[in-house]
Amino acid sequence: MSEQPVNDIVEAKSSEETIAKINEEIIKNIAWTLECKTINLYEFEHNLIPKMLVIGKLFVLRYRSMREEHYIDSHPNVEVNYKNQGPKSRIFACFFGRLRYWRSYLYNLDGNGGYYPLDIELGLTQDGFSMLVQSYAIKLATKVSYAQTVVLLTMFLRWSPAQRTIEETVLGFGRHTNDWFESQTANENDGEVLIIQIDSKASPTATDEELEKRRGKS
Repeated sequence: MSEQPVNDIVEAKSSEETIAKINEEIIKNIAWTLECKTINLYEFEHNLIPKMLVIGKLFVLRYRSMREEHYIDSHPNVEVNYKNQGPKSRIFACFFGRLRYWRSYLYNLDGNGGYYPLDIELGLTQDGFSMLVQSYAIKLATKVSYAQTVVLLTMFLRWSPAQRTIEETVLGFGRHTNDWFESQTANENDGEVLIIQIDSKASPTATDEELEKRRGKS
């Protein structure tokens, strides 16, 4: 059975609101569990997964809200030549799915743009995906095609970045591959080097019919 992507976005503007939603979801799921007296284990497990993903998103949102509040408390004074333009929202995709969070934006008074300090502290990239999601997508894409990567991620996470996004992510990280190999040294006691020379000959695989077509008219 193919899984349907989970596209709903969880959001909350404060830690208190997020905690209230977590408690609400847990109580609701306990009540739902008590109603599952006649369904089999497959149905129960199948329906439980998306419910747990929602709670997972809320816990990530709780963490994000806490970190934003901690940043504000620990930075009472805005750095020179910058103005805090208040919280701005952003949609972000983590392992559990998509969520909307708010964080401070510091605007440069000289007109040179600005930045989001919390995004920098947490190591977030501009594409809006967590590093864990990106690492899973890249690892899968080295084993199967980009299209199959989307299928596998959707099967287990109930959502996936777009195929083009995965390809661009792989190519982006791939730029550092040569530098990484050049920085590595040969392993000690790694054994002897095996050199194989190929003469381009192998067991024939073409059928008689295929060979006849290749020969053409004599």
